[in-house]
Parts: sequence; C-alpha cells; structure tokens
Amino acid sequence: VNGRVIPATTPGTQPRIIPAQAPISVPTKPLLDMVSMLNGTPVSLTGVAVGSDLDLKIALLVNGGMPLPFSPTTGFRNADTDWAIVIDTSFLASKIAGDVVSRAAANSPPITIAAGSVAVAFNPGRVSVSASGFATTAVLHCNVPVSLSLPVTPSVCRKAAGQRVLRMCPGSVVSSNGVTACAFFDAIIGGSATATVTCPTCPPAAPTDPCGPVPIQFEAGTGDTFYATAVDTDNIFYIAGRSTLMDTVLAQSGQTRAAAPAACP
Repeated sequence: VNGRVIPATTPGTQPRIIPAQAPISVPTKPLLDMVSMLNGTPVSLTGVAVGSDLDLKIALLVNGGMPLPFSPTTGFRNADTDWAIVIDTSFLASKIAGDVVSRAAANSPPITIAAGSVAVAFNPGRVSVSASGFATTAVLHCNVPVSLSLPVTPSVCRKAAGQRVLRMCPGSVVSSNGVTACAFFDAIIGGSATATVTCPTCPPAAPTDPCGPVPIQFEAGTGDTFYATAVDTDNIFYIAGRSTLMDTVLAQSGQTRAAAPAACP
C-alpha cells in the first residue's frame, strides 16, 4: 500500500505523513505444494488476479483443475477468521476417484471400476464418494456387480510439534454385491463372494499414503505465520485460518481467542 502525505488543515501545523506499507508476501510455493499434494500430481502457477472489494482477494491460476471466472468480491464463511482459501473441488475429486479405482483393482477379489463412474459430492462435514463396477470372482471367474460408498471426513488439527495439518480420513467402505447365480455358486464353492475395499486407518503409518496429513501453514511475512483452523465442505472446499500476528495484536488489546485447531488424535 503506497504511502501518502495528508496536507495540514490549520496554519502552522505540519502535514501528516503516512509511510508506505511493507509489501505483502504471497506464499505461492507452499500453496501450490498443498494443492499438488491434494491433487496427487504437481501443479504450477500460470496467472494471478487481485481484488479488493470488501476484503483483499488473491486468485492463483494453475495448470489444472476447472478454473472459474475471477470475481473481486469475497467474504468469510467462518467467524474469528483472518484468511481463507477456496480450492477448486475438482482437484480433490480427481484424486479421490483415482485412489478408489486403484484400491479397488488391488482388492481381493479385484474390483474393476471405471474412473468416470466414481461420483464425489461435497456435503457438510464430509466428502461422499460412490462408485459402481464389478468384482471378478475367484472360482468361476464371473463378474459380480458391486456398488461402493465411502465417506471421507476432512479436518484440521495440530501436531505435537505445533504444525497444522489437513487430514482426509476415510470412513468404512459399504459395499453391495448383486445377487446373481454366479455369485451364489461362487460363495458355495469358494467361500464368501462379498466384495470390500480396504483403506488404512487415519492417521496412517506410512507418510506416503494418500490418506496422510497435508501441511497447511506458511509464512506470510516477517514474524507472521498463517495457520489453518477449520475446513468447510458444504458444496465447496474452503479452509479458514488465522494469523499469528493478529493473534498477538488482539491479545494486546485484551481480546482472547479460543484455541484452534484441536490437537491431532
């Protein structure tokens, strides 16, 4: 923000000088790293847009997802928020769909699911995943129709070292195999023909697992760290957060903020 000089209003007084504000650093690399982890493949920055209608809004255009026309207006969904990020839901949808397809193929019995048949819906408090395909039974090598549903619960938590992370924890997979003659005989001869897809518990043991935590805090200037406090999935993927600088400023004025986010399990 440029500085300016306000002329004196009365004779004999000095003009008021407002110094230029230090430049605001936009941590594009940590943001792109976060989107790349959610997307499963690297993305790079191709454009930037800035708006100042009600709040400061910065849009980053990347070489992926489904970009929308830029709007300069913005607003916070969550109270007690200093900043927020809205991430294109197609990044998460494509990553989740790919994980479902690959995990189903590795299942026993293997389940074949076309990538286009995976539906990902963003609902309050969770991301609902559904898919349909067929399982190849072990004994008769028949194709048994199978439908799958899986809830994924996103949350933000604080690790022991203080780092804030985003967790995408999968719930129990519900599967329903079709009742066919093929499935019936296979169940008698070779055992159960019920098809399920396994997913590791959250948090996983392996750091490379797709259900693993994604760091979501970054330096936003000298002495200021932006950290996430909550995530909203109500027809959107919205991450709300706070600034350590604002935490200090509010504390000095006697305002106490509730601790957020909670510690990771």
